[in-house]
Amino acid sequence: MKKFTSLFLIGVILLVFGSVGFAAPAAPFTDVMVYAVGSEQYGDYEYIDYNQFTTLEDHGGTPFYIVTADFGYSRQSSRIAKLNGIKLNLVYTDYVDTNGDSIVDVFLYYWDASGQTGGNFTYQATSENYPWNTYSDSIIIK
Repeated sequence: MKKFTSLFLIGVILLVFGSVGFAAPAAPFTDVMVYAVGSEQYGDYEYIDYNQFTTLEDHGGTPFYIVTADFGYSRQSSRIAKLNGIKLNLVYTDYVDTNGDSIVDVFLYYWDASGQTGGNFTYQATSENYPWNTYSDSIIIK
């Protein structure tokens, strides 16, 4: 019985410590951008260049999604997306590992603007960790 108890305890210890994973540090929060705009009116996603200030195509209708990109980890409660001053709802999140190191580098957030016809879109987010940087981007959607 003593041998069984010892083997059982060793098994439990190996199970507990063998399943503990060590997380890599969170990617620092370095920037945000408007990544894409997709709508019924345009019929597809228009991908936005980093320094683009307006969409090239007209957008609107249902569905109508605006995709933002966070480079690094932002605080969930800090993300604010607005179209013409109206706060949009987050409907989907996607993750991108840009360099193959199994650490998420870019988070894509899909904001629902269905039923609207374009205008001034603004987005801002704040870092999850020190120094709690806040970044923002905006675009005029035709």
